[in-house]
Amino acid sequence: SSNGCSGSTAIDSVTVNPIPTLIVTPLKQEICSGAQTNIALVSNLPGAVFSWTITPRSITGGSNGSTAVGNIIQTLTNPGLTQDSVTYHIVATVDGCSSNMAPLVDSVEATILVNPKPVASAVSPVTICSGDTTNIVITGSVTGSSFSYKATTATVLGAGDGAGDVIKQGLSVITALDSVIYMITPTSTQGCIGNQTKVKVLVNPRPTITFL
Repeated sequence: SSNGCSGSTAIDSVTVNPIPTLIVTPLKQEICSGAQTNIALVSNLPGAVFSWTITPRSITGGSNGSTAVGNIIQTLTNPGLTQDSVTYHIVATVDGCSSNMAPLVDSVEATILVNPKPVASAVSPVTICSGDTTNIVITGSVTGSSFSYKATTATVLGAGDGAGDVIKQGLSVITALDSVIYMITPTSTQGCIGNQTKVKVLVNPRPTITFL
């Protein structure tokens, strides 16, 4: 109105879109190096797009991204010798409204702890005489690792599978040089299994004297 005169009525409308909520499962997970994440993302509103940024520290394989499917699946590798982590900072967006627009709500954080895979080390090859006992000391790159081993041979006597950080086995051959291959598998205290390490033991026969 102006100077007591009223104009025509105008009608306008404002569309108010709801702010989506975000549910992330799990918020904390522990995996071994080389394994995949499987972070499920769910919103209360259909058509949500989920986006995230990461804080990787020393972990490789993680990256920023987005998805409308609802899962973050990435293969993470820990190049170090101790546990490290990746943090995913996640938001859901629908019709331009994001879950972090709600009062006092920031991005939802999911933390993935990544344990290193141990590496076993031992001297190889080892040469002994028939009837001697091996003394193969096994060490691991990750503190507290345990070791199991499997033995493969054609004719060496005394070789067998076992476990422990020292392989002590009395090995014998009858007439000719032969060998034993030990395949060592390391396992960390967190249950992460490392790649196998091969140790070869050569067993020489002992000479005999024959009187004519």
